[in-house]
Amino acid sequence: MEFRVFGAVEATVAGRPVTLGRRRERALLGVLLVHLNSAVPVARLVELLWDDGARPERARPALQVHVSRLRRVLSGDRHPAGTVHFVADPAGYRLDGDPARVDLHRFRDLYDRALSATDPAHRADLLARAFALRPDPLFGGDATDGVRALLQPGTDDLVLSAAELRIAATVARGRPGEVLDDVARLVRAHPLRERPAALQVLALFRAARGAEARAAYERIRADLATELGLDPGPELRRLHEELFAPRVVPAQLPPGVAGFTGREAQLAQLDLLLGPGGPATIGSVVGAGGVGKTALAVRWAHRARARFPDGQLYADLHGYSGVPPVRPVDALTRFLRALGVPEAAIPTDVDEAAALYRSQLADRRVLVVLDNARHPDQVRPLLPGGAGSRALVTSRDRLAGLTARDGARRLALDVLGPGEAVALLGTVIGPERVAAEPDAAAELVALCGHLPLAVRITAAHLADRPEPGFPARFPAPSDTGIAGHVARLRAADRLAALEFAGDDAASVRVAFDHSHAALEPGAARLFRLLGLVPGVSFGPDAVAALADLPVDGARRALDRLAAGHLVEARGGGRYALHDLLRLYAREHADRHTVDGAAAVRRLYDWYVLAAHAVSEVLSPERLTLPVPAAVATAVPVAFADRDAAMAWAESERQNLVAAVLYPPEPVGPQAVWLLAAGLRGHLAVRRYVDDALAVALAGLAAAAHSDDPRVLSGAHQGVADAHGTLGHRRESVRHSAEALRWIRLIDLPVAEAACLLVHGRGLRIAGRLREAAEHYEAALPLLAPDEENRDGAAIARLNLAVTYRMLGRLDEGAAAGRAALAVFRELRPHLVCHAEDVLAAIALDRGAVDEAETWAEAALDGTLRFGNPYLEAFARVHVGAVHEARGRRAAAGRQYRLALEGARGIRSVEAEVSARLGLVRVAGDALGQATEAVRVGAREDYPLAEDQARTALAGALADAGLRGRAVAEARRALAGHRASGFRLAEAGTLALLSELLADHSMMDDARAICAEIGVPPPSRG
Repeated sequence: MEFRVFGAVEATVAGRPVTLGRRRERALLGVLLVHLNSAVPVARLVELLWDDGARPERARPALQVHVSRLRRVLSGDRHPAGTVHFVADPAGYRLDGDPARVDLHRFRDLYDRALSATDPAHRADLLARAFALRPDPLFGGDATDGVRALLQPGTDDLVLSAAELRIAATVARGRPGEVLDDVARLVRAHPLRERPAALQVLALFRAARGAEARAAYERIRADLATELGLDPGPELRRLHEELFAPRVVPAQLPPGVAGFTGREAQLAQLDLLLGPGGPATIGSVVGAGGVGKTALAVRWAHRARARFPDGQLYADLHGYSGVPPVRPVDALTRFLRALGVPEAAIPTDVDEAAALYRSQLADRRVLVVLDNARHPDQVRPLLPGGAGSRALVTSRDRLAGLTARDGARRLALDVLGPGEAVALLGTVIGPERVAAEPDAAAELVALCGHLPLAVRITAAHLADRPEPGFPARFPAPSDTGIAGHVARLRAADRLAALEFAGDDAASVRVAFDHSHAALEPGAARLFRLLGLVPGVSFGPDAVAALADLPVDGARRALDRLAAGHLVEARGGGRYALHDLLRLYAREHADRHTVDGAAAVRRLYDWYVLAAHAVSEVLSPERLTLPVPAAVATAVPVAFADRDAAMAWAESERQNLVAAVLYPPEPVGPQAVWLLAAGLRGHLAVRRYVDDALAVALAGLAAAAHSDDPRVLSGAHQGVADAHGTLGHRRESVRHSAEALRWIRLIDLPVAEAACLLVHGRGLRIAGRLREAAEHYEAALPLLAPDEENRDGAAIARLNLAVTYRMLGRLDEGAAAGRAALAVFRELRPHLVCHAEDVLAAIALDRGAVDEAETWAEAALDGTLRFGNPYLEAFARVHVGAVHEARGRRAAAGRQYRLALEGARGIRSVEAEVSARLGLVRVAGDALGQATEAVRVGAREDYPLAEDQARTALAGALADAGLRGRAVAEARRALAGHRASGFRLAEAGTLALLSELLADHSMMDDARAICAEIGVPPPSRG
């Protein structure tokens, strides 16, 4: 049973009204319900139930009659679900029941709960439920004079207090417009009561109706003075002071960083983005920890202060720090307080506080700097809404959502440029010290990765040395100069050196700790493992192998790390770690040794398989070591074509070379020698000569741990190949002989043939052409019977073509070249240009210029198409020779110069000398070019090239009138040509000597050689 006393005395059961009898019985029930569970004395009941002058002489019996009637109406037999009990009490009558079934008591309970609530929204909701009970006057028409006089005033006070509390809560939650009518009615009903008047003033002010708020205050002030002769009380006076005090102009920017230097381009960019008429009202400066985001933002904010005369707000949101991130509602509270909003008027609900904040800034020009934000949701409530204000946010996160949804313009901040970093160093230690040691200063900031925080810390150490606060792990100074500091920094734990004890704000490691701690566990694990990747950059495939993830999952994880500026996204789908972040990641990976060791082994397995797949595509003749079945990876390593293989190898080259040269402890020697073997093809084709030799030597050192002849042979073969590319004839011959010796201990014909080819190349470089030809010839029978080795046999024939040409066996050379060409066109398109170039050289020797032009142009086109700089240099020499033969000396000179530039870039002695010999014939400085050609050949101990250069030098000396020196050089060259068997070069040198010595027999010998080999007779060497 439910009871109502507001507006009428009613009872209902399941929504159906209960007939309560006459007016007197209803009034009696109402009084007992008001005093539910409390005894009401008989005298009191009589006073309340009968109007003045209408009380009967025998009131007690009459009262008993009314009680009996009510008891029958409310009997539990009739209404068992909601029984109330009449209790005869010595003091009077009592009605017992559940207060929650009486509207007055429910109202009072909701009011009491609202008084205890701390959240304005919850308080307002409770009071809304209370007023939904419609608290009209007690008993309505059933009320007696006694009820109106004795019960109603207390109830009126309760309802009025509840109404005031509801209005205050609604205003506090940021919805003042909803209660303006209610508070106006309340003020009209109680014109001299100060609490409703104060609420009306506050609600109007919060609703941005300041003039009306001021008028409302003046009304109550005047009414109090006129009617009561009083001034407003403390609450009204305090409210007036808070609301109508002069507008506060906050100036919260922290001091700028002392010695700020550089970043002019970024400051100008912020001017464009956030200046008057700029495209954005929100700017974000994002970047890694320690990169100087706050310093830049504060620097710009101070420079731009004049544009924001209504103030500057600043909040460190602690998105990445040792304390919890600042909640938006807390930041809003501070901002609103700074803007002069009274404490009592500040909502505790974030949406309501944000609405008030935007209202406060609507007609102002304020700059809001939100520093160190964690996430867009932390920032959005703090963004100003008016067109005149600007917000500048800094974060380690990209805040992509802020850009996409809120129109923020992003400025990604990188480390300082080398010059800027050195200038920053100078601001701390003094520019004169930097000027005294410029190289050491440049090296010092490079060791700091040009990271501003690191530069400032190391500069402070350097400025103060020696000083007690310097880390104990950092060796004591013996030299206070920059160079000495560099040496100490290299020898120390670099991250430990880049901090000040007890000052977390001056620590690179702590800055990185905050970013690391913000990562989810999976992303944190991946970040740590990235510190184990050799080299500089990495792609998602390698990371997938490292972390045992699907490739797509690795790519997504890398993007998440890049969004937090823990890795840097680079072109081509690759990523990189800053030097100091790599040290930090590796330091943390070392603490997870089991996971790290397994990850490194997975990465090396993938590297080995991928490198061997590349070599199989690029140069299978160099691949002599099979990969054991135990080496496996879940990440695919197949390449669709040569271009894909080349592109992958090029992108991973630095990592692969570093993996061979600096293998971590979990990697055994087998992985090193296998990886070295797999890299040979790419490094040779792209002419990375220094890397090729370093990798080959590391592979040989690793192979020393094996007793497998195939492993040792392959390692020596790699070293011989690398030395041969550099023209190191002695080392090439020695290691290729070792390779041949080891492989002949076992029966592997194809591997032996590969060793014969490498050894033959070393012999040819050494000027032992006949022996070289014999080795190439010996390789053919080992390859020819096997259809799978047709390309290997073609390579042997190509080498024979080169060697036969030098030996003067041009027909055999041309036949071998054409045979190789046919196979290459079918199986190895990238080697077609090599065969074409050899055929161009043979045609030039024969004087067949038209044929030579066809071959040379085709060869040059192929080298450019397939990206082979080594063959490109030779092709340009032969194209230049064609131009020279046709009398186009200028065009010839252009090709020779391009060939020379390319040859020097790849350090090819043979190609450089060939290009210089062409310039001897067509350029103005024949003597200089010839002298340099001789010097290069002699320096690199390359007798074939040196002897050709000496013939050219002899001719240049003769033209310069230096006949004696010319004869000496020519005789020396002739001896070399005869020793090597280079027949055409011998004929040219004989012709020159014939002219110098007037010895016609020498010319006859030259012509005989030319006739024998089928080339035009020489006019002169």
